[in-house]
Amino acid sequence: MTFVERLRALGWYLLAAAWFLAADLASFRAANGITEGDLQDPLYRAFLLFLLVVGYRVMARLTQPGRSAAKATGLTVRPHWGREWALGAALGWGGVVACVLPAALIGGLVVRSFTNPHQFWMIVVDVVALGAGTLAIEAAFRGYPFQRLTEAMGPAMA
Repeated sequence: MTFVERLRALGWYLLAAAWFLAADLASFRAANGITEGDLQDPLYRAFLLFLLVVGYRVMARLTQPGRSAAKATGLTVRPHWGREWALGAALGWGGVVACVLPAALIGGLVVRSFTNPHQFWMIVVDVVALGAGTLAIEAAFRGYPFQRLTEAMGPAMA
């Protein structure tokens, strides 16, 4: 890549980073304007995911007209995604168990369960918020901005 191409890629990276900050602020304000209750966090994260995906796809269309815009978000479906997801979930839960088990064994962990309908609803709300938030972070840090930073500085520096 020439110096001008690298500089252009750096400029698009900076624009993508600014878009993330603007989308984050807009999403937060939109969610606050709609509700202050249990749905505020999942709405904020879903709005953020939507704005990031749309913004990064538009940027990708402008900078790379021949490439797939779906790859710009970093959220493409790969052939073995199910196996990768299962492995990641197993490793994640294994890490949680490894951290929590010692506290449970020495008696420093208190577990309380609630069985009212609102608590079951909150599990669903929290899972939606966690999923949308995770996808938004993946789009922000492994999607378009990271791809432009890799072009600008190389993979090791990025």
